[in-house]
Amino acid sequence: ADIEIFAENSDRIELQITEHDKGRVLSIASENAGAVLRAIDLTDDVVGGTLQLQGTFLDDEQDNPLVGDLTIRGFHVVNAPPLAKLLTIATLTGALELLGGQGLPFDRMHAPFRYQNKKLLLNKARANGLSLGLTIDGEINLDNDTIDLSGTIIPAYVLNSIVGHLPVIGDILTGGDGGGVFAATYRAQGPLKDAA
Repeated sequence: ADIEIFAENSDRIELQITEHDKGRVLSIASENAGAVLRAIDLTDDVVGGTLQLQGTFLDDEQDNPLVGDLTIRGFHVVNAPPLAKLLTIATLTGALELLGGQGLPFDRMHAPFRYQNKKLLLNKARANGLSLGLTIDGEINLDNDTIDLSGTIIPAYVLNSIVGHLPVIGDILTGGDGGGVFAATYRAQGPLKDAA
Protein backbone atom coordinates (compact mmCIF):
# COMPACT_ATOMS: atom_id res chain seq x y z
CA ALA A 1 0.00 0.00 0.00
CA ASP A 2 1.18 3.53 -0.75
CA ILE A 3 0.50 6.14 1.90
CA GLU A 4 1.18 9.85 1.71
CA ILE A 5 1.44 11.73 5.00
CA PHE A 6 1.60 15.49 5.30
CA ALA A 7 3.73 16.84 8.15
CA GLU A 8 4.32 20.46 9.17
CA ASN A 9 4.06 23.10 6.44
CA SER A 10 2.59 20.50 4.04
CA ASP A 11 5.85 18.54 3.79
CA ARG A 12 5.01 15.29 2.02
CA ILE A 13 6.22 11.98 3.41
CA GLU A 14 5.78 8.99 1.09
CA LEU A 15 5.46 5.64 2.81
CA GLN A 16 5.12 2.30 1.06
CA ILE A 17 4.84 -1.24 2.46
CA THR A 18 4.95 -4.20 0.07
CA GLU A 19 4.99 -7.97 0.59
CA HIS A 20 8.28 -9.65 -0.30
CA ASP A 21 9.36 -13.27 0.33
CA LYS A 22 9.44 -13.85 4.11
CA GLY A 23 8.86 -10.24 5.05
CA ARG A 24 7.44 -6.87 4.23
CA VAL A 25 9.48 -4.10 2.62
CA LEU A 26 9.14 -0.58 4.02
CA SER A 27 10.12 2.48 1.96
CA ILE A 28 9.95 6.04 3.26
CA ALA A 29 10.94 9.13 1.27
CA SER A 30 10.69 12.79 2.16
CA GLU A 31 12.08 16.11 1.02
CA ASN A 32 12.20 17.25 4.67
CA ALA A 33 14.12 14.77 6.82
CA GLY A 34 13.79 17.00 9.87
CA ALA A 35 9.99 16.86 9.66
CA VAL A 36 10.04 13.04 9.48
CA LEU A 37 12.35 12.74 12.50
CA ARG A 38 10.11 15.14 14.45
CA ALA A 39 6.98 13.25 13.37
CA ILE A 40 8.33 9.96 14.76
CA ASP A 41 9.50 11.81 17.90
CA LEU A 42 13.16 10.83 17.43
CA THR A 43 14.77 14.30 17.43
CA ASP A 44 13.99 17.98 16.87
CA ASP A 45 17.60 18.83 16.10
CA VAL A 46 17.70 17.96 12.38
CA VAL A 47 16.60 20.65 9.93
CA GLY A 48 15.84 20.10 6.26
CA GLY A 49 17.45 17.43 4.13
CA THR A 50 16.09 14.67 1.95
CA LEU A 51 15.40 11.30 3.51
CA GLN A 52 15.35 7.80 2.03
CA LEU A 53 14.68 4.75 4.20
CA GLN A 54 14.61 1.18 2.89
CA GLY A 55 13.93 -1.61 5.33
CA THR A 56 12.55 -5.12 5.60
CA PHE A 57 10.41 -6.50 8.41
CA LEU A 58 11.79 -9.99 9.04
CA ASP A 59 8.46 -11.70 9.70
CA ASP A 60 10.05 -15.15 10.12
CA GLU A 61 12.12 -13.92 13.12
CA GLN A 62 10.91 -13.39 16.67
CA ASP A 63 9.53 -9.88 17.34
CA ASN A 64 9.61 -9.08 13.59
CA PRO A 65 12.71 -6.85 13.51
CA LEU A 66 13.00 -4.11 10.88
CA VAL A 67 16.44 -4.15 9.22
CA GLY A 68 17.52 -1.56 6.69
CA ASP A 69 19.37 1.59 5.67
CA LEU A 70 18.61 5.24 6.26
CA THR A 71 20.19 7.95 4.10
CA ILE A 72 19.77 11.68 4.73
CA ARG A 73 21.36 14.29 2.44
CA GLY A 74 21.87 18.06 2.79
CA PHE A 75 20.74 18.65 6.38
CA HIS A 76 21.73 20.78 9.39
CA VAL A 77 22.02 19.85 13.06
CA VAL A 78 20.91 22.59 15.49
CA ASN A 79 20.46 22.96 19.26
CA ALA A 80 22.72 20.04 20.16
CA PRO A 81 24.78 21.02 23.25
CA PRO A 82 26.58 17.66 23.69
CA LEU A 83 27.65 17.75 20.04
CA ALA A 84 28.86 21.33 20.54
CA LYS A 85 30.99 20.19 23.49
CA LEU A 86 32.56 17.43 21.41
CA LEU A 87 33.21 19.84 18.55
CA THR A 88 34.85 22.39 20.82
CA ILE A 89 37.48 19.77 21.51
CA ALA A 90 37.64 18.28 18.01
CA THR A 91 37.24 21.21 15.63
CA LEU A 92 36.90 24.95 16.06
CA THR A 93 35.12 25.49 12.74
CA GLY A 94 32.44 22.91 13.47
CA ALA A 95 31.75 24.41 16.89
CA LEU A 96 31.48 27.91 15.43
CA GLU A 97 29.10 26.73 12.69
CA LEU A 98 26.90 24.89 15.18
CA LEU A 99 26.78 27.79 17.62
CA GLY A 100 26.33 30.38 14.85
CA GLY A 101 22.58 29.78 14.62
CA GLN A 102 22.37 28.12 11.20
CA GLY A 103 23.38 24.76 12.58
CA LEU A 104 26.12 22.39 11.54
CA PRO A 105 25.81 21.39 7.86
CA PHE A 106 26.14 17.78 6.77
CA ASP A 107 26.25 16.55 3.18
CA ARG A 108 25.23 12.97 3.88
CA MET A 109 24.41 10.49 6.60
CA HIS A 110 24.16 6.77 5.94
CA ALA A 111 22.91 4.60 8.81
CA PRO A 112 22.49 0.83 8.57
CA PHE A 113 20.03 -0.06 11.35
CA ARG A 114 18.04 -2.78 13.10
CA TYR A 115 14.85 -1.83 14.97
CA GLN A 116 13.44 -4.38 17.39
CA ASN A 117 11.55 -4.16 20.71
CA LYS A 118 11.70 -0.34 20.67
CA LYS A 119 15.49 -0.42 20.34
CA LEU A 120 17.27 1.15 17.38
CA LEU A 121 20.68 -0.43 16.79
CA LEU A 122 23.12 1.50 14.60
CA ASN A 123 26.01 -0.33 12.97
CA LYS A 124 28.75 1.70 11.27
CA ALA A 125 26.55 4.74 10.66
CA ARG A 126 28.44 7.66 9.08
CA ALA A 127 27.75 11.36 8.62
CA ASN A 128 29.99 13.84 6.89
CA GLY A 129 30.15 17.49 5.98
CA LEU A 130 32.80 20.06 5.13
CA SER A 131 33.83 20.57 8.77
CA LEU A 132 33.74 17.05 10.10
CA GLY A 133 32.82 13.44 9.76
CA LEU A 134 31.22 11.18 12.37
CA THR A 135 30.90 7.46 12.84
CA ILE A 136 28.15 6.14 15.11
CA ASP A 137 27.67 2.69 16.61
CA GLY A 138 25.38 1.62 19.41
CA GLU A 139 21.80 1.72 20.61
CA ILE A 140 18.97 4.19 21.04
CA ASN A 141 16.38 2.73 23.42
CA LEU A 142 13.04 4.35 22.59
CA ASP A 143 11.30 2.49 25.40
CA ASN A 144 13.15 4.31 28.19
CA ASP A 145 14.59 7.16 26.03
CA THR A 146 18.26 6.37 26.64
CA ILE A 147 21.30 6.10 24.38
CA ASP A 148 24.54 4.18 24.41
CA LEU A 149 26.52 5.37 21.39
CA SER A 150 30.18 5.53 20.50
CA GLY A 151 32.25 6.42 17.47
CA THR A 152 34.80 8.76 15.99
CA ILE A 153 34.79 12.45 15.15
CA ILE A 154 36.99 13.36 12.21
CA PRO A 155 37.61 17.15 12.15
CA ALA A 156 38.26 18.98 8.90
CA TYR A 157 36.71 15.99 7.17
CA VAL A 158 37.34 17.00 3.55
CA LEU A 159 41.00 17.92 4.15
CA ASN A 160 41.49 14.78 6.26
CA SER A 161 39.99 12.59 3.55
CA ILE A 162 42.14 14.13 0.81
CA VAL A 163 45.32 13.55 2.83
CA GLY A 164 44.13 10.03 3.68
CA HIS A 165 43.76 9.21 -0.03
CA LEU A 166 47.14 10.56 -1.18
CA PRO A 167 49.14 7.64 -2.58
CA VAL A 168 52.28 7.53 -0.41
CA ILE A 169 51.68 10.12 2.32
CA GLY A 170 48.14 8.89 3.02
CA ASP A 171 49.33 5.30 3.36
CA ILE A 172 52.01 6.31 5.85
CA LEU A 173 49.71 8.50 7.98
CA THR A 174 46.58 6.33 7.98
CA GLY A 175 47.98 2.85 7.57
CA GLY A 176 46.56 2.57 4.05
CA ASP A 177 42.85 2.52 4.89
CA GLY A 178 42.12 5.84 3.12
CA GLY A 179 40.57 7.30 6.26
CA GLY A 180 41.27 10.53 8.08
CA VAL A 181 44.58 11.51 9.65
CA PHE A 182 43.24 13.22 12.79
CA ALA A 183 40.33 11.81 14.76
CA ALA A 184 38.86 11.76 18.28
CA THR A 185 36.80 8.94 19.73
CA TYR A 186 33.67 9.57 21.84
CA ARG A 187 31.12 7.72 23.95
CA ALA A 188 27.65 9.07 24.78
CA GLN A 189 25.44 7.35 27.36
CA GLY A 190 22.35 8.42 29.27
CA PRO A 191 18.98 10.07 28.66
CA LEU A 192 18.14 10.80 25.01
CA LYS A 193 16.93 14.32 25.91
CA ASP A 194 20.43 15.22 27.16
CA ALA A 195 22.08 14.06 23.93
CA ALA A 196 19.57 15.36 21.39
